[in-house]
Amino acid sequence: MVSGSGGGTSSSGGSEVRVYVRIRPLTQAEAQKAPSSAAVDPSKGTVVLRGMRGEQPRSFTFDGVLSESASQHEAFELAGRAAAADCLAGYNGSTYVYGQTGAGKTYSVFGCPANSVAELMADTHRGFACRALEQVFAEVGRHTREAAGLVNYTCTCSFLEIYKEQIIDLLDPSSVGLQIRADPVRGVYVDRLYEPTVTSLEEACDVLFRGLQHRRSGATHMNERSSRSHAVFALSIQAIEQCPGGLTSTRVGRLSFVDLAGSERQQGLADGGLSLGVSSSTAGAVGGSGSSHADDAAAASAAAQRTRVREAGAINRSLSALTNVIASLAREERARSKALAAGSPGGSGAEGAPKAFVNFRDSKLTFLMRDSLGGNSRTSIVAHISPAVSSCAESLSTLKFAARAKCVRCTSVPNVQFKSESTGSLKEEVKSLRQLLSNLGEKLNTAQIEGASDPQTEEQGARNVALHAQLAAARQKLIDVVGELAQEQAHAQQELDEVVNELVREQARARMAVHPALTTDTSVSTACSHTQASQSPAASHSQTWSPGMLAASLASLHRSGTSSVFTPAVQTIASPATST
Repeated sequence: MVSGSGGGTSSSGGSEVRVYVRIRPLTQAEAQKAPSSAAVDPSKGTVVLRGMRGEQPRSFTFDGVLSESASQHEAFELAGRAAAADCLAGYNGSTYVYGQTGAGKTYSVFGCPANSVAELMADTHRGFACRALEQVFAEVGRHTREAAGLVNYTCTCSFLEIYKEQIIDLLDPSSVGLQIRADPVRGVYVDRLYEPTVTSLEEACDVLFRGLQHRRSGATHMNERSSRSHAVFALSIQAIEQCPGGLTSTRVGRLSFVDLAGSERQQGLADGGLSLGVSSSTAGAVGGSGSSHADDAAAASAAAQRTRVREAGAINRSLSALTNVIASLAREERARSKALAAGSPGGSGAEGAPKAFVNFRDSKLTFLMRDSLGGNSRTSIVAHISPAVSSCAESLSTLKFAARAKCVRCTSVPNVQFKSESTGSLKEEVKSLRQLLSNLGEKLNTAQIEGASDPQTEEQGARNVALHAQLAAARQKLIDVVGELAQEQAHAQQELDEVVNELVREQARARMAVHPALTTDTSVSTACSHTQASQSPAASHSQTWSPGMLAASLASLHRSGTSSVFTPAVQTIASPATST
């Protein structure tokens, strides 16, 4: 059973993190002990968690709910398909799975373990990642056929894991201890991470399959095959499109699937609840064959248990840092909402709202997720819970985390850059024509000097006439090219003005989505007035934008508080036009 709205986001720049909840089925042993402790209300999209020891039931409302009977296809349609579509449109999209260990997170993202790429692709239980790759490459193929060569796509994949606060490249397991970098243009990225280019669905699924083979897993008291690390599978799509008017647009979208390792109580580990492959009967049999073998088995079991305890400690610390980040972002958003409610309709109350400190660098996981939480991304979180009565405490903690995450807001903008190549080619042609004029002028001067010393013969006169004709033709061609360049420059300037004004309006809508008290008309009129102020009234239609004028306009927009998100994009829209 599935309930809730689709995974689409608002067309405006500001959007909340979309949160869904999926409940795994009860195992046979759990069903024999007690009925399910969680119930789904399809009409309201709520999850009701029944209390223990006479406690009152707790109800939570989310963007969508997936019951025990929901299939992988239904789960992807609700929580994954919109992220893949946003990636093709040039947005950054992220889908996280969070919850207790053994709640089905890895199953949702990557499906059941497969023995080959073909089995991974054909499995009806394949996860979000494989289904998103199918959708992306189907759309890329369709767009390529319809565009008739005007669009060129380049796709790359990467797969990493965070194991005990160490970043490991799953496509190159020898690359251990990779570092996270922050760049104003690229954002947060992992240095020296292998990102192979893929040209088909089969190649992308092969990358996914190879990474899954190297991921660390182990047995716990909740699951025989539990993920012992956080895994991040990312797909990057770059689309270069030839637009009318000689413009070239470069659109880059990035889609990430993050499988967070499940939280686990240390007490269960310390009590020896691990399935380590060495049972008491096996230990007794080994003891009968020799005390040394029994000692070795006991030592191996103790070493494996200590490893699991250290792994669980690292997982719990990183998840605790993630919880603190979500709590800080939620407090900041609540404070902003209260300030808007207490302030004037113009939104002055939002400016005085306290800004909470968010410690993203507290762990490798939160630092890597910085752009996805409150940054430039369209983010979805699928919280997984167990309906077993014994897991009520962990399920309640997961639902509280999901409720706080729903308060976080992101500002998503398309990663699009525009570049004009026609103006540059015309400039090169003007340069060559000027060189031709210079050469013809030198030849003409030489001929005139020779004619002044000797009587001008009929042949010399004809040669001079020919040189004059070539010079006149070259000058006329130069005039035509310069005129064409001026027209192209004016056309490019007009398109640049339209793009700048559209980006300013988009920024105003994004600000209004984050600060609803601000009016769109006020923001847009303020932005446009600052944009027009960079040119004099007399030159507004005849003077082109120089790099200094564009920088001054952007600085004016930034001081006015109108341009804060699109400044890097505007600075790289096109090569600045220059007067001839």
